[in-house]
Amino acid sequence: MPELRIFYDLLSQPCRAVVLFLEANKIPYESVLISLTEGAHKKNEDLGKLNPRRTIPAMDDNGFYLSERYKFARPKVFSLPEDPAKAEECKGKLEKAITTCESYFLSRGKYIGGDDISVADLKPFCELTQLWMTDYKPYQDGSKVDVWMKNCKERLGPAYDKAHKPVNDAIEQGWFKSKS
Repeated sequence: MPELRIFYDLLSQPCRAVVLFLEANKIPYESVLISLTEGAHKKNEDLGKLNPRRTIPAMDDNGFYLSERYKFARPKVFSLPEDPAKAEECKGKLEKAITTCESYFLSRGKYIGGDDISVADLKPFCELTQLWMTDYKPYQDGSKVDVWMKNCKERLGPAYDKAHKPVNDAIEQGWFKSKS
């Protein structure tokens, strides 16, 4: 049994990035699924012991604990803000980030860090795949970001399939709708 335990829910972008990294690099780990939709993060005693804030992803590597430390904007899950002005502001910020990504990060190679995928690709890749749950796509077909997204998905192969299965299943079942 691996000494590395990962607490996660694959509907979470940061969790998918961690699982993608582990799977793509064939790092053995014990899966501890924490269903956010069922409130399991509030109930799981092991998660509470290693992370009093009960955020995921979280890791226990034989007594070394690491947990999600990012401070996220907390918009309504899977949708843009209800206020049309705020929704447009969010779209504008995202489109500016996409432009920066294309003109700076993706100008150096096939991936953000160069010619092979790295951990630098995983978090933004998972952030953008989260938008697949809506009908909003902030980049054009054939753009550098579109090509990069396809390259990441292809390069990650089975790791992508495993990490994104819950998201893809939810999309197919019509769980998410955009308000844009």
